[in-house]
Amino acid sequence: MKGNLILLVLLMCNLSLMANHPVGMTILSEDVIIDKSFKIKNQRNLFFESGAGDVRVYTSDKNEIRLKVYGDPDVIEKVDISYSETTSSIKIKVKKLTGFWEFFSKRFYVDFDLIIPENFNIEINSGIGDIFLKRLTGSIRLKTTGDVKAENISGDVSIQVSAGDVFLKNVNGKLNVKTSGGDIKVENVSGDAVCTTTGGDIRITSYYGKVDAKSTGGDIIIYHYGETTGINAATVGGDIILSLNSNFEGYFSLSTTGGDVRNDFELSDYIHRRSSRIEGYLRKIEPRVECRTTGGDIRVSMIKK
Repeated sequence: MKGNLILLVLLMCNLSLMANHPVGMTILSEDVIIDKSFKIKNQRNLFFESGAGDVRVYTSDKNEIRLKVYGDPDVIEKVDISYSETTSSIKIKVKKLTGFWEFFSKRFYVDFDLIIPENFNIEINSGIGDIFLKRLTGSIRLKTTGDVKAENISGDVSIQVSAGDVFLKNVNGKLNVKTSGGDIKVENVSGDAVCTTTGGDIRITSYYGKVDAKSTGGDIIIYHYGETTGINAATVGGDIILSLNSNFEGYFSLSTTGGDVRNDFELSDYIHRRSSRIEGYLRKIEPRVECRTTGGDIRVSMIKK
């Protein structure tokens, strides 16, 4: 109960901020109140932490990290930015020097731009705020109560969102996304993808790798154009739509307790074949395609070249 109350408070704070700070990474204030650059030696890892505010990450060919802070000029006296480094990593932390509720007010709210080298590993921990990244080569770890948008990433991606949507495009690497209050949309991932949400839909377009998608309150749509080592989709209260390359061969286990199952692939051997369950294989027993729903339909179709 206590955990749910904390999540509700954070959700209300986030909705209040979004009313004055619409999704799309619009800068709340054009005033740059802090502009600092940090020279890089041999480090290739950045950890950035902030209690609130949107974080936008861009890349450049300069061997430095540049931090730009947007907000009301009065904010300068209410935040403390600490910087530390080791031989392998750099840590930047923004601390609030004020009361809890004032930190979420429109006047106090701040945004951050991080400009880093293109080949860099980054970890961001933002209490409340949206995160945006574009064109980065390296591993990414993100944690926030807000929306996340990332494009053109080469490296493994791990995202944990308490209340928000996640949109990813052109990811070349392994993917692990968890959100407890939003939708997940992934366009063009090449690598194993694990996506979990407790309150939204999941849509994935994959060109290579295993896909694992779970939702307790929405639909799951998967388009897989290339080679896969397996697909696992499960939802409570939604439909599952799966499209596979027409030359796919493997094991199918499709079942629903509240709808119909349709599979456009004609299997070479059936174990179960009825309106609510299809199980069997098409010439091979691997890879496995497993789809389960307790409140919707399952449709498996072919992607024709």
